[in-house]
Amino acid sequence: MDDEDFGYNPVLPRDIRPIFMWLCQEVASLYLKWQFYNGLYVGEGSTGLLSDLASGSFAIIEESLRRDMATSICRLCDPPRTGRQLNLSLQTLAEKCQELDGLPELLREYLDACQPVLQYRHKLVAHRDLNTTLSPQDNPLAPIGRTQIVTILDLAGRVLNLVYRHFTAMELAFTPSLIGGADTLLYWLSVAKKAKETGIPPAADRFR
Repeated sequence: MDDEDFGYNPVLPRDIRPIFMWLCQEVASLYLKWQFYNGLYVGEGSTGLLSDLASGSFAIIEESLRRDMATSICRLCDPPRTGRQLNLSLQTLAEKCQELDGLPELLREYLDACQPVLQYRHKLVAHRDLNTTLSPQDNPLAPIGRTQIVTILDLAGRVLNLVYRHFTAMELAFTPSLIGGADTLLYWLSVAKKAKETGIPPAADRFR
């Protein structure tokens, strides 16, 4: 670890420093994936483009992103211990910061917001619940909307920033940027679609 690792700060107490850093990176990664997911799959223009060019491939990517984000959200909910195993989670951090006013309430708010995602993970991702799979109409899962994911991400960041402010009087911004993200991918897909429709290869390919 060094000063360039996101979430690392030598001012933090030694016993929470690595825990805090890895949780920050988990939450930042979630923000990044959510940003990419929205850029790629929200909006008629982008979804139409994906369907026209490689619908099967992008359906697999969408499902994988949904499952990965659900798993990450639920990992942050884990209790400090599962049997003999110690878990890296927001509850683990809170257990080591019991002196912080407002932290238990904010953590509870996060855990409550995550309940539909936990149900989805337990019944369809980590396990394959028989009744949910065979009779989804009789065993419906609670819907998970975009607003709910935004709330969950915001709460996770607020939990971490409550701890960070207490020890450093500063805040972290969980707004990562991805070079070559969804916008770049959609641009090149639109170039490919135009080339397909006109029969004219992109300019970079004409001289090969």
